[in-house]
Amino acid sequence: MQRRRPNLSLADRRKVTGMDDLFDRPRQQDRHPNNDEFWSVKVVGIKTGLSRASIYKYVDLGLFPRQRQIGPGRVAWRASDVRTWIETRPE
Repeated sequence: MQRRRPNLSLADRRKVTGMDDLFDRPRQQDRHPNNDEFWSVKVVGIKTGLSRASIYKYVDLGLFPRQRQIGPGRVAWRASDVRTWIETRPE
């Protein structure tokens, strides 16, 4: 026989999971401040409007945050570093 989950109210569900529904993302204020995303070069290019070649050229010149090794043959940028770089661009 299959066990049934208790039917939690919406308030209790929010308290326990920090989410309204199983498929919702945690609410922004519930996220841990040190919890940061990693962005691939493709995402960084979309967010900044820079081409892949320009991103790596700026990194080499010290004008853009360095990528981090997150696995064998895989690099990514911390989202907070890229956001900070975007905010420091002149208008």
